[in-house]
Amino acid sequence: MKRLTRILRSAGICGSYRRVGGITRGLRRRRDGRLETCDTAGLKPALQLLICVAGAFFSPALRAAEPVAVAPAVTVAPDFQEVYSLVRSNIASLSTTEVDRLALDGLLTQLDGKVTLVQAESHEAVPTEPSVAAARLYDDAFGYVRLSRVETGVAEEFAKVVDQLQSTNQLKGLVLDLRFARGQDYTAAATIADYFFSANKPLFQLAGVMMRSTAKEKPFPHPVAILVNSQTRGAAEAIAAVLRHNKVGLVIGQPSAGQAVSYREYPLSNGQKLRIATGSVRLGAELTLMHKGVEPDIKVQVSQTEERAYLADAYKIFPHETNAAASPDATASVASESSTSAARRLTNEAELVRRHKESLGESADPASTTATPAEPEVAKPQVRDPALVRALDLLKGLALIKTVRPS
Repeated sequence: MKRLTRILRSAGICGSYRRVGGITRGLRRRRDGRLETCDTAGLKPALQLLICVAGAFFSPALRAAEPVAVAPAVTVAPDFQEVYSLVRSNIASLSTTEVDRLALDGLLTQLDGKVTLVQAESHEAVPTEPSVAAARLYDDAFGYVRLSRVETGVAEEFAKVVDQLQSTNQLKGLVLDLRFARGQDYTAAATIADYFFSANKPLFQLAGVMMRSTAKEKPFPHPVAILVNSQTRGAAEAIAAVLRHNKVGLVIGQPSAGQAVSYREYPLSNGQKLRIATGSVRLGAELTLMHKGVEPDIKVQVSQTEERAYLADAYKIFPHETNAAASPDATASVASESSTSAARRLTNEAELVRRHKESLGESADPASTTATPAEPEVAKPQVRDPALVRALDLLKGLALIKTVRPS
């Protein structure tokens, strides 16, 4: 009030505090905290205006002093049947069947990994590739095996393929490719993991059943790199998790799907089946794979389209790589590398022997004074699959360390 008095006096509207007090008594406070004017009839228009401005000026402060009631936040979800009925009755363009289908799709999407709708057996897609989809050798020393499905019989086929790679080559490491692999045979998953263990020990637990390895004299003795991506599901995730958890190998790629669970199927009236998750793979007392999946030790971001193409051809060059190589900087780099390689090819073994003798002051063999040009070497194709490149680099590094510092 004193502030308003000073404002009125400074404006020259009145000169005495008594007059100002009479004017300010024309303001009164309402219940809602606002100021309103009364008994202002007969006052100068300028004074009436100033009283209105003062009321607006003080209203926020008065309102701030009053306790404000806050409506409680709604935490209870609306009733599904209520929403469903309103949608059906108000959207005439949607039939009852369409509304039901949309509701089911939304439910299954939100429960991804926990609940799956399985088509009737007559409509299920027939696998187009074997469970052990590929087996090959890189750089004459590193085996590569890719699994497409973890199912009955795949463990025996896997062991057979790896044994064959070891018997015909001096292996220094193995790449186990589980990208896009799936399947629900956790017994087969445990058998594949067992291939890498020498002692009897727990591997993982599922639905109260503990899977264990078996004691053996000759487990796989070399380093392992495991490739996974977001489409690595089910029992394939269990294999990757067990090998990583027990420090058998490192995981490279992208986080897996987080669907290493056991299911129970319920038949539906239309011939389909509803598959509901009933248990998750556990490693130890706390670590579960449901919704978390397997986190890679080395992350590699590749689109699924390119990754599928690399599975068919690890040396495939995409157009964007060709364009990058055609840039001026890349061209200069390639030219420099080509000239260096050419210079290295001209210096063959005979030329090196001749230079060594000359440095020792010995006479060179006349037949060797003329260097014989070496035949041009055929360049080996380079692996382009980013995840596979990381895996091979890792295994080569580990093999080199083992050579320098043998155990």
